[in-house]
Amino acid sequence: MAIIGSAWGAEAMNVTDAQLFAAVRAGNVERVKAAIDAGANLTAENKDGVTALELAINLGHSAIAKFLYDRPDAPDPFRADRRRRQADPFDPANPVSDIFQASAPPPFTPSILTDTPIVNAPPPPPAVEEEKLSAPPADDTQDRASRQSRPPLKGTDLTIGRDLRLGAVRDLPADPNADKPADCIFKQHARIAFCVESVSWPAALSGKMTVSSVLYRGIKAIVRYDGGTASHIQTLFPSDSFDALVRHYTTAYGPPTDAWERSLRLLEQPAKRSRVRAWLSENGRGETTELRVLEFDDTRGGFADLKHGAVVIGANDDREIFPLLSPFDLMLMD
Repeated sequence: MAIIGSAWGAEAMNVTDAQLFAAVRAGNVERVKAAIDAGANLTAENKDGVTALELAINLGHSAIAKFLYDRPDAPDPFRADRRRRQADPFDPANPVSDIFQASAPPPFTPSILTDTPIVNAPPPPPAVEEEKLSAPPADDTQDRASRQSRPPLKGTDLTIGRDLRLGAVRDLPADPNADKPADCIFKQHARIAFCVESVSWPAALSGKMTVSSVLYRGIKAIVRYDGGTASHIQTLFPSDSFDALVRHYTTAYGPPTDAWERSLRLLEQPAKRSRVRAWLSENGRGETTELRVLEFDDTRGGFADLKHGAVVIGANDDREIFPLLSPFDLMLMD
């Protein structure tokens, strides 16, 4: 059997497997079918340890992903997430956690948002700030105080669009066997719901927010509800709209509380830098909300998406959207 090297020189695969991966990259369903008919192995992995199904999901080729998923020899589309996490029965993203958490909510640990006291220092001179932004941080989870640029806001209601905010209440069924709205995916015996909802932006921005992604199409957001209350919100935007969004939020809330860059892991590409701007707001109860604008979306636990950035609002806990929700969950909704 003929063996060829990959474009990145890190693995070798047979010709039919290589044809399968090439067809997935091209988004060509017919070529994918032809490669499988010729004997391509659906469990073959490329140099990043990604199968053809996972590649289709990462690239947003939903028709190919659904075709591969429906085959009896398809690999587990959630395999990569599962092998990255330890077998912790109380991890809310672990499939067996439902068994252990039937009578108690999942335990949440403080995130980096509140682990480190925020230092209310005056903003540094522009030259110093520019130097800080251009220097690669040691890690994105470094001490937040070391990159603090401004004090947090006080009592400011941070939103995505005009009105999507944490704490909003939606009437959702608590019974796992009850009829459920078509725009939501339920987890943890219906204690947690992820709903794809429309977003209303000001007219100057609305034309810059339309996306066609593996998660959804249009101007929408994914809202996580815990017990019917919004606890985390995320929306995508075309990555070239990053500067316009930062200007929008700067007009609304003032200059960012934090500004830094991070290094991203990419699918079959060298690493790339991504700009991040964040606004923090504290209420009178010592709770912190963060609105973060990411130039490139890397929130899904896998490879970063260079076509889309993300706006994320979260509180001072670990109630995030991914990986408890998988992009493939959303693809199956379509």
